[in-house]
Amino acid sequence: MDSSKFSSECFQQCCADTADKIRQAPLQSVAIAGTAGFILRFVPVFAILGFLLRTALVLLKPALVLFGIYKLTQRCHSKCGHPLRSEAVSDPEVPRSEELP
Repeated sequence: MDSSKFSSECFQQCCADTADKIRQAPLQSVAIAGTAGFILRFVPVFAILGFLLRTALVLLKPALVLFGIYKLTQRCHSKCGHPLRSEAVSDPEVPRSEELP
């Protein structure tokens, strides 16, 4: 089954189930919707989302610099023929200091 068809069917089923529950208890549904709206009115949703976006953008530059440094050292080590430390430790053919005679 195609994933978009499955998600569409799942969404339609969810909407049908929700409509049935609303028809069964309309007063409770209105009370829940009103309470949710009242709470969301006082919670600064856009301020929270803006803070998260600004934080992500501020942290993006240092992350890109560190990633660039990692890739540069990886390329330098591969051109020189020297294995990186993690590759040397994981290579079973490289003797460790305890195994040396």
